[in-house]
Amino acid sequence: MASCPVSLIVTVIIFVLTGLFLRYHRFGRAIYAVGGNPAAARAAGIKVERVKIGVYVAGSILAAIGGLMEAGRVRAVTGQQGVRRGHHLLGLRRRGDRRREPEGRPRQHDRRGHRG
Repeated sequence: MASCPVSLIVTVIIFVLTGLFLRYHRFGRAIYAVGGNPAAARAAGIKVERVKIGVYVAGSILAAIGGLMEAGRVRAVTGQQGVRRGHHLLGLRRRGDRRREPEGRPRQHDRRGHRG
């Protein structure tokens, strides 16, 4: 068992516990009901908004655990991790932007303002 990473063990434990929770706990069954048909779940007396908030909180906690496991895997966290990722998805760059790239050359854009 010494060659098995701790993050793998933690992940398996989380998967098993989540599966058991979703199958046997009342709130877990409510999650299935809301995911299947929110209107029917509401008609059955399930507080749909409360269930959605609980699912978002649980997802956030699991994302935080995953981030901690990743930080432990690389054994170092710097302030520059994740910088310059996804900017094109957020629409932060616009046409005619003449700021320089880190290499010192100006950015190239096509007719639609996309970086070339």
